[in-house]
Amino acid sequence: MVLTVLPFLMYLMPVSATVTPAGSGPEPLLSPELAIFAALAIFVIFIVAAIIIGILSTFAAVRFSRTGKMREAFRIRALLSHIGRIGWIRCFIALLVMGIVITIAEFTLMLIPILGLILLFLLTPAFIIFSARYVALLYESAPAPA
Repeated sequence: MVLTVLPFLMYLMPVSATVTPAGSGPEPLLSPELAIFAALAIFVIFIVAAIIIGILSTFAAVRFSRTGKMREAFRIRALLSHIGRIGWIRCFIALLVMGIVITIAEFTLMLIPILGLILLFLLTPAFIIFSARYVALLYESAPAPA
């Protein structure tokens, strides 16, 4: 939450401060250029953290479903080592491809006037099953740590 709100606050902070001629008024804490740069840097950190947390939570759900024990979903070292065996980039690309394929299929169905919404409603369980199986196969592409 902090990483999502902080860039906007840093952008608004120097813009909202008023500066009068001859420096007699309040000065902004940061220059607008520095605040925008810092906001963009924090936004990039937020995007990277969101990707890492998304991959970890996906694999935690699969690990929980495979073992049937809730504590297995919270074994961060085991999750990190398993994702490391598969490869972080490979996991990211695989999940990105899955998301793009499902998004394109759903968008194409929504372009069909009334029948498309009905088909989308009927095919949503198939999309869910496809994505669950896809993630399970990705999880099983490397042996799980004990």
